[in-house]
Amino acid sequence: MTIMALCQGSSSARARLKARKVLIVDDNAEAADTLGAVLRFLGYEVLIGYDGHEALAIAEDFQPDVAILDINMPGLTGYEAAKRLRTLPVGRKLSLVALTAVRDCQESLSCGFDAHLGKPVDVNALLNTLGCA
Repeated sequence: MTIMALCQGSSSARARLKARKVLIVDDNAEAADTLGAVLRFLGYEVLIGYDGHEALAIAEDFQPDVAILDINMPGLTGYEAAKRLRTLPVGRKLSLVALTAVRDCQESLSCGFDAHLGKPVDVNALLNTLGCA
């Protein structure tokens, strides 16, 4: 399903989605902002960061249910951000999703991610991962 098809879904279909707090972190601002807009349209409360350090700072204040992180970010990578998030109180209850062009899902899982999705994002797979499709 394309993002446009998803956005044109019925209001009753959108109402079935659980409202959750989602943190999106990607150094590709356009990708992060677009995904954020789609999830907001679907009823999620979304905050966006553009690097691994922002992921840590935002997560502590925002207390998201789910964090969607890119892996290949300059500075603090998604792998390192995931490891550090897991040491924080918020990280104990947080679901971490890698959304990346990196295909090595074993590395993601070993760093504390709960799921690994490839880019470009398959919206159905993402919503299934969020537990709301």
